[in-house]
Amino acid sequence: MSQFRNKLLIDKQKGRRLAYPFRDCFKSALNGGERVSTQIPYGYKRDPDSGKQCNLLINEETAPIVKMIFELCAEGKGPKHIANYSRGRCLKPQSYTLSCSRYHKHMGEEICTPHSIREVVLDEIVLDEINKTIYYARNNKNDFVNYIKKKTSSQLTKDFNAKCSELSKSEQRVKELKTLFKRLYEDNILGRISDEQFRMLAADYTDEQKELELQIPTLRKEIEALKSECVNTQKFLDVVNKYLYIEELTPTVLRTFISKIVIHERDKKHSKTATQKIDLYFRYIGQFTVPNDYNNTYNEEYTTENAKRTA
Repeated sequence: MSQFRNKLLIDKQKGRRLAYPFRDCFKSALNGGERVSTQIPYGYKRDPDSGKQCNLLINEETAPIVKMIFELCAEGKGPKHIANYSRGRCLKPQSYTLSCSRYHKHMGEEICTPHSIREVVLDEIVLDEINKTIYYARNNKNDFVNYIKKKTSSQLTKDFNAKCSELSKSEQRVKELKTLFKRLYEDNILGRISDEQFRMLAADYTDEQKELELQIPTLRKEIEALKSECVNTQKFLDVVNKYLYIEELTPTVLRTFISKIVIHERDKKHSKTATQKIDLYFRYIGQFTVPNDYNNTYNEEYTTENAKRTA
């Protein structure tokens, strides 16, 4: 046994002695500005005339992207902002697929299936709906304002009452849990329930109470937001008046017009041809759909304007 240990110790020492020259050689190459990696970094390409040395040249196609990323980083932008800014400008949107996050939070497909939609398809839908809404709001201002006021007033009242009811039930349940826990403790002391039953029930009550205590502040914030949320149609019109037609859905345009996008499951699960509902929520006004009789007018005008731009 001791001989085996001695052999392992000797092999370990030999490995260290062999590693020192390699490490020194590697460090010397780095200090001399030589390339030591076997992978080609993004923004560069292999020099076909360098032979085994594999020298690198600047890739004229991807180098501007690298420069742009460094410039955004120097301006103080974070990775998420840089990724969102780059997407659609220099990265191919066809390579992205948006999947439902709820599916990853649940076990099994009875609650939610892994439905998704290609980003390029979603971009086209969102851009088209924004342009339709701009067209309708600019050309039918009075009808637009009256419709939004009527719809949003009713929806706000409904949402506000629902949140208040949910908050009241949650606060009442917390009070009930505290009372139940006291009774449970008394029953355990008096021997009415075993220690095992006490631990099991106490754990359930504690978990439920913690969840409610996390949920209650969120509900209160949502209620306050609904109180202060006066649907301001004029603010939306002020934004609309800055645009006639939007040709590209940039992150800035998306943030300006859209507050939330909800992607539903398809009518038939796992079907690629079934209908898939998408809800768009505009800033200041919530959901809005252009009346069907204006779709033809918009499409005709869009076709005419598009022909002028491409002529």
